[in-house]
Formats: sequence, structure tokens, C-alpha cells
Amino acid sequence: NPSDMVTYVPVNGFATTDLGCEKGNNLCNFVNRLGGENTKAYLSLFNELWNSDSRFADVSQLVWLYKLSESTLNVAASDRMPEIDVFVEELKRQDCPGDLFAFIDRHMPHHLVFILKNGQEMMLLINYKEWKDGTHTEFRIAGTFATVWMAAESLQLKIEGQLLQHIYDHFVAQISGIGEHKAGALSEMVELKKRIAAMETELQSLEKKMRRELQYDIQVRMKKQVNAKRRELAEFSQELEALSV
Repeated sequence: NPSDMVTYVPVNGFATTDLGCEKGNNLCNFVNRLGGENTKAYLSLFNELWNSDSRFADVSQLVWLYKLSESTLNVAASDRMPEIDVFVEELKRQDCPGDLFAFIDRHMPHHLVFILKNGQEMMLLINYKEWKDGTHTEFRIAGTFATVWMAAESLQLKIEGQLLQHIYDHFVAQISGIGEHKAGALSEMVELKKRIAAMETELQSLEKKMRRELQYDIQVRMKKQVNAKRRELAEFSQELEALSV
């Protein structure tokens, strides 16, 4: 019966202590029981990934690690941000295509953080998501950010704030490298970082073409374009800096 479907998270194993049938060595072992639309979304994602060999080819293991919410962190949630889910993915290679994480994010009803693991190294990845409209039924991914690969013991992500929205914003700021920023400025800063990254790529391509160009008059014209792009890039960088604290 679909109405009776529930999800339990996190479940670290199927031993009697993991399932709560017997007392283990841990002081406490929290397991969340979710039903309704949450369970439908997770089962739908599982079924789609299970039947999609190409998307899952580079993933050895996918674990739903934490649910960060009003009940688990004792912070204030809202309709815009009811919870944050943390996933750990064991990857077969470090250059795994990022579209897999965007695919998962688009199918999940909550905001996500990914901890990616390959051998003894780990990294953090987050898709900065915003609701498309006031109905809070569909997301758009405004930007994707990741740390560099690092030793597992060096990986950290601080939980800061009394509101779940602020905690998520701080996650984005830490992973993206935006850092401390003015209140309410994160969305604008994410958009600026996207534009700066795209312009840097465009500028590199234009400079490469200019160096290979043999005709002097075309070189001069391309040099003017390069200088204009550099000025525009500097303006965007100044705007980004002005939004930082």
C-alpha cells in the first residue's frame, strides 16, 4: 500500500544493533522515520538510479547520511527550507561527471549536500538550489560548487546559524569559497560567480585565438575585445567583493 511506505534514515547496517533491536556500544543511535511525499521522492530516485547503469557507472555506494532539520538540530525551519539532507557517495574515480549530482538534486524535494569519497580523499559538492516560484514545488539549480579533493581528516563543514536557511547559506558560502557575505546577498553572489567563471572561460578562449591569429588587423581587433572583456571581468569581481563582509 503506497500510503504505508516509510523511509528510515540513517541505517548504517542490518545488524540487530544497527536496526535498534539490541543495545550496542553507542550512547545513542538516532534513526528518523519519514513517510508521505518524502518517501515517494526517495523511492522514485532509487528506482531511477537502480535502472540507469550509465548514470550510476562511476558510483560504488550511495548513502543517505544525515537529515538536518528542526527536529534533529533544534533550529527553526520554514516552508522554503524544511530540511537539508547529506549524502555520501563512494566514487570509482575522481573525475566523475557532475550531472549525476544535478540529476539527484532535481529529483529530491529538499536541499542537499554531497560528500564525495574516492580512496582516502574526499570533497564537498553542493548545488545551490532556489524555488522556481512561491508554490515550493520545483527547484532550479542556480550554481554548482565543490571543494578540491583533500585528505578525509582535513574535510570539514561548519554548522552555523539558528535558522535552517542560514545554515544552508553558510554551507554554500564555505563550499563555494564565497565566505562571509552581507545578509541577503548570497543569491546575487552565486549569480556573479557563475558569470565570472563563464567570462574567464570566454576570455581564455579569445586570448588563445588571438595568439594563433596571423593577420595583424584581426589581432588588433581581437586585442580590443580581450581588453573589453578584462574590464568587464574586473567590474564583476569588484561587485562580488563589495557584497563580501
